Amino acid sequence: MKVCILFIYSDDIIYNSMLEIQQKYVHKFNNVDSYFIKMNNLQNDDIIINDDIISIKGNETLYNILYKTVKSFELLFDNNYDFFVRSNISTIIDINQLLDVLEKLPKTNYYGGANIMNLQWYGSGIVDKTYFGLNFTSGIGIILSTDIVKHFILNKDKIDYSIVDDVSISIYLHKNIPESINNFLKYKHLTHNLYTNILDLDKDSFYRNKTIGDRKLDTLLMNHIVNIIYK
Repeated sequence: MKVCILFIYSDDIIYNSMLEIQQKYVHKFNNVDSYFIKMNNLQNDDIIINDDIISIKGNETLYNILYKTVKSFELLFDNNYDFFVRSNISTIIDINQLLDVLEKLPKTNYYGGANIMNLQWYGSGIVDKTYFGLNFTSGIGIILSTDIVKHFILNKDKIDYSIVDDVSISIYLHKNIPESINNFLKYKHLTHNLYTNILDLDKDSFYRNKTIGDRKLDTLLMNHIVNIIYK
């Protein structure tokens, strides 16, 4: 099994500190490639890859998160991955635990991940109740089988980039690949415990790390959690 992990990232003092912590552990696994994807409105080329950093021409905005995700899918798709995992720079991943979970999942038509949510709020591109009640996997950790990633690439112009990335992905799949939603519900029990505020080293794959108002603390916590998981 071969896996690609994409971390949403942007140039920032705090995020650069998190990047250094992430890079200490994510490259230690065979058949797992990890990249950090950012926007750069000053570069001339549409997309640049430098070691584990993918830089895409454009501005860092909430709605460009999905854009740079799809651009990275295009860049990396031909590497014969079985799964793509989309996360963010402040989330710690227990990659050993994640690989155990992925081994149990179907290799086609799979969409799932860290934290299953039900849309019941406005904002981030949601302007009315049309999509209220939508189940979606939060951007903490989105797992996609490679056939679904191919579908995104081939139909990138049909994706709604005006809605926040994790919700827009689910909307697209509900409309275009309903089989993936069946798997999303069928294998829900396998992802139910992937998100927690308490370390459970036997169950959890993703550790969301976000303190409201103090991201410096997030960096300290991230380093602490990484040292526990990868001691």
